[in-house]
Amino acid sequence: MCLQSAADIQTFLNKERGARRAYTSEEKSALVEQCTGLSTREVQVELVKLNPSIDFSESKKLIAPDRYRITHTVSSELENKLERIKALLSHVNPFMTREELLDYLAELALEKIDPVRKSQRAGKDGTAGEKTAAPRGLKVAPSQRAKVDPAKKAKVVPAQEQIHFTEEIVSEYGEIQLVAKLENATVPTRNRYIKAAEDRAAREENANGGCEYVDELSGRRCGSQHQLQRDHIVSYSRGGTNTRENLQMLCAQHNR
Repeated sequence: MCLQSAADIQTFLNKERGARRAYTSEEKSALVEQCTGLSTREVQVELVKLNPSIDFSESKKLIAPDRYRITHTVSSELENKLERIKALLSHVNPFMTREELLDYLAELALEKIDPVRKSQRAGKDGTAGEKTAAPRGLKVAPSQRAKVDPAKKAKVVPAQEQIHFTEEIVSEYGEIQLVAKLENATVPTRNRYIKAAEDRAAREENANGGCEYVDELSGRRCGSQHQLQRDHIVSYSRGGTNTRENLQMLCAQHNR
C-alpha cells in the first residue's frame, strides 16, 4: 500500500471519528486489509462506498514559511453566503480576494468567541484592553472606534436652540447617522436627508435583487450586487422626494 492510500485511510477514519462513528481495532484492520493491493483511486472508491460524503479533494499544503495552499469543496449555500458577504463589503474593498474575505470572517469570529481577546478588551490581563487591528483592506466601524468622554467634547448650546437627536438618516451606502433637530430654530422644510425607515424599506423591497437598472434596449435588469448604493429615481436637484417611492438600488457603475 502506498503512502497516499494510507493517508486517505487515516483521513477517512479521522472524519468518521469526528462524525461519532468510531471504528474498533478489528474494523480498522479489516479496512486496511480490504484496501491492500488496490491503487490510490480504488482505495478512495472503497472508502466513498462506506461514506459517500467523504471528500478527498480537501487538502492543506505548506508552500512557503508563512503561506499555505488550501483546497476544499463547499456547498452552493455556503458559496452564496460568502459571495453575499463579499458584495456587502465591496464599498470598503472593491477587489477583495477570497483570502481577505476569510481573514475578515476569522477576525469577526475571534473577536466574538476568543476568551483571550475578551480578556484583553476587559483589561483583566493587565494590558488595559489592547485593540485589535481591522482586517486588511477594511475600515474600522464607528462602533469599534475609541470612545470619547462626552464631557470632553461637550459644546455650549444656546437655551433657545436645544439639540434633540430624534431622527435617523442613512447614507447611500447604508451608514446610519442621527439628525440633530434644533428647537425654536429655523430649519429648511426640504433637505437631502433620507430617514432610516425609508432606506430600510427600499433595501427590504429589493430583497437581494441587486442593481435595479434596466437596459433600455434589451430590457434586462443589471442585478449586480457589487457596491450596491441607494439612489433617487428623480434626483433631489429636480425636486425628487426622499420617500420610498423615489428610491432605488443601483450598483456603482450605474449610479454615475
